[in-house]
Order: sequence, then structure tokens, then C-alpha cells
Amino acid sequence: MPKKDHKAQKAKARKEALRKQKAGASAQPRAFRQEPELAAALSMRHPLVGYFVNPGWAEARMASIHVVREAESGQVFAGFLVDIAWRGTKDAYGNYGMIDAIAEMQHHRPQEIERLDPATAINLIRGGVAWARRWRYPLPADLNMWLRLVDPLPAGGPDLTVFGENGEKPIIIGTPEEVARYEGLDLRDLEIIDEDEDDEAEDDEAEDDVIDVIDAQPQPSGLWVPGQPDPAGEAPRQSGLWLPWHRNEQ
Repeated sequence: MPKKDHKAQKAKARKEALRKQKAGASAQPRAFRQEPELAAALSMRHPLVGYFVNPGWAEARMASIHVVREAESGQVFAGFLVDIAWRGTKDAYGNYGMIDAIAEMQHHRPQEIERLDPATAINLIRGGVAWARRWRYPLPADLNMWLRLVDPLPAGGPDLTVFGENGEKPIIIGTPEEVARYEGLDLRDLEIIDEDEDDEAEDDEAEDDVIDVIDAQPQPSGLWVPGQPDPAGEAPRQSGLWLPWHRNEQ
């Protein structure tokens, strides 16, 4: 092979290696490029301190789960907000280089937390990701970065029966604007149900039932207009409206 061609090949190989190196660097999250220590801290190889969650998460069907590990640079944690009824894993965040991650979390987000067994925590976090993907709900931008602290799922995959309606479909709970945004609907097409009005309607129905029992006889319905015969056949009244709950004057 001519010497000139050999040099050209070596130059081409160096150029390709440099291109791949740059491509690999750009593929890393910006936070890793800016803070190399963060990349080293976010790893499942670090000893696990524990998984923690807000009390009452199962009843509320909203779990704020944190995983804490001991890295060389100090404690590191990742937090995941999991909507168990509707959207799955919908937020992810974290920090590193801390002396006491739990105290730090409670300082910035005052709330009670309790330990959660790892199997349940992993299923909620990673199962929430699978649930969101199944129903095409948006996932947090930095999700994959913080998932580096979460243990992998068992070989059988996530148990999605804990999500939505027994794993069959989401239970949508949100404001009209949220429902329209995440379900891809037009806000004008939503039927808004006022729960307070429903409660009032139920109360009115209950009162009607009580009145029916007290009167012990059906009442006529309609409006009485002055100068017209009373619906019950009495002489015309001079003024006022006749309503169904008015008794006939004796």
C-alpha cells in the first residue's frame, strides 16, 4: 500500500473516532456534561439506603416515592411522582452530594415519609413508566437520568393491575383543562359535572321523598296564573303563583 494512502486512512480513522466521541458526549444529558460527578453518583451499584413514600399513598392513589443511595460524593436521591389512578409516573427529580438526603428532602418539600419495601417501590416507579407509555401520556424530560438509581424490574415485568381500573383503563381525575390536555380532547367537548350540584340534586330528591310521605297523597303540578281556575278546581285566586307543594286552602 502506498505511504500516502496509509496516512489518509489513519487520518480518516482518527476523524471517525473523534466524531463518535463527540456524538457520545452529546448523547449524555446536559447535567452530566456540566457536572461529571452527578453521572458517577447516579448508579445502582451504590449501596441502597432505602425507598421512601408519603403515608396514605394507596388510598390517595398518588405516590411520591424517593430512592436514596450512598455514593462516593455523598448521599444521592431521586424522587418520582406516580399517579396510580390515571397517568402513571409523571414527574422525576433529584439531587446528589448530600450528607442527609432525607432531611434535605423534608426541608424543601415538607411532608411525612415512611419506608416502602423495594419491590413495591420499583413496581410503582417503573410500572408507572410502562403505564404512561401504554396510554401515551407524556413522561418527565429527565426521567431516564434519575431512573439510574432505581433497581430493575423482576424478569416477569411490572404488575400493572395496581394502576387505573385493575390495570384495564385509566381512572381520569383532574381539572377540565388537565383532562383536555392529556387526553387530547377539545375543552369545549367536555361535559362538566358539578359535584356540588349533584349533591344538591340528591338532597332535593331526598326532601321530595320526605314531603311525599308527609302529604300521603300526590300533588298536582304546574303554575297557577292569576284569574284562572285553581288546578285543584277551587275558585280563582287574586294573585300569586300556585306551586306543587302548596296545599289547597280549606
